[in-house]
Amino acid sequence: MANPHPGKRQRTEEPPSFDATKNEIWEALTRLDASFTQQLLFRLAMSQPRVASEIWVSYQSELLKESNQVLDFGIISEEVDTTMNQNYGNMGNVKQFEFADDVIEQILQSIATIQEEATKPNASFGTRRSALETLRHIGSIICRSEGVIPLEVVKSFRDDSALEDAMLAIVGCMTTEQRREMAGLREGAFEFREKMQDLITEGTLRCVFARMSGVLSALEGEGGGQPMSNHGSDTLAHIKEYYAKRRAGLVSSGAGIAAMNQFTASHNIQPHMSPHGASLPLPQKIPAAAQHYAPAPHFPSTSTTPQPQPQPYANPVTYQLQPQPISTHSYYSAPPYQPALGNLATRQYSAIPPPYQVDPRYSNQKYPPTAAQSQLASQAYPDQYWANKSSYQPPGPQ
Repeated sequence: MANPHPGKRQRTEEPPSFDATKNEIWEALTRLDASFTQQLLFRLAMSQPRVASEIWVSYQSELLKESNQVLDFGIISEEVDTTMNQNYGNMGNVKQFEFADDVIEQILQSIATIQEEATKPNASFGTRRSALETLRHIGSIICRSEGVIPLEVVKSFRDDSALEDAMLAIVGCMTTEQRREMAGLREGAFEFREKMQDLITEGTLRCVFARMSGVLSALEGEGGGQPMSNHGSDTLAHIKEYYAKRRAGLVSSGAGIAAMNQFTASHNIQPHMSPHGASLPLPQKIPAAAQHYAPAPHFPSTSTTPQPQPQPYANPVTYQLQPQPISTHSYYSAPPYQPALGNLATRQYSAIPPPYQVDPRYSNQKYPPTAAQSQLASQAYPDQYWANKSSYQPPGPQ
């Protein structure tokens, strides 16, 4: 657009004036957010070629230093060994099991850290060599360790290929010459390929590291590595997210189990207790010939209800009718032993076989329960016998 006033000179925007010393400006730069200073420097480099040249030269110098730097990851494998075999050795099996997830998470984070450093674009061959040797050593520690925590670690790595993926990603960043050199690298009496073959054998025996043979094939040039461009940077975040969800699930499951146990304890009939709280005698074994089976119906005992006449009962061994020893009880019927099967509503059962309830009618004579009696008891009393104490009502005549 042409200047509407050719005789006048167009004004230019003048920078705002400020009164600050060099030290104050430097202090302001140190206090500003790093992203702001980077954006400001980028705009300055786009407008000033000399500034852009200085930035590029400094960057190349840093890359050269990084390519010549060798990182040693050996201390990480020592930490894994100490964590798996020493830190929790003085604890009981239950406590060790509780800490197993923390140990697994620590091992996965160590693997991810090694992968992240060794897969950088300008990582040196020495850094990648140390990374592969350390990861191989970690795999050997996992296979050779024994105990509660090592067993849980082995179970985790049967389904998790984090170790093989990290090694394949590092091998994928190597040149063909570097891979061959790494495979033939000799430290001690064995080459690296021989150590890898031993790890494959150990993993096969413990059913872990199924893809480790692919790492050895990639090193020997039989197959290319599989570098994962975004896997290395996201591994730590994925590990933390996975174990956060796993812990939340365990906590929720534990709370649910505790609630069910509390409900079951409040509704179940306690061992050796009648529905009305009276203690019952413990059953004792007697010969089979002395067993008595009295399939008598329920008859509530009231002042207006006459008591029925004693009926003969059958011996399950001889099947001979004999007189009934005790009159019918108000709330109990045959068989004399009521199996405490647990809460039928929630299907919560104890891991230990529960004892049997004894009918007070037969307190003078102890009868061991038979399979037929137990089955009849579970079928005859699904509603009456297992009902809540407060709501229990004796059944009427059948």
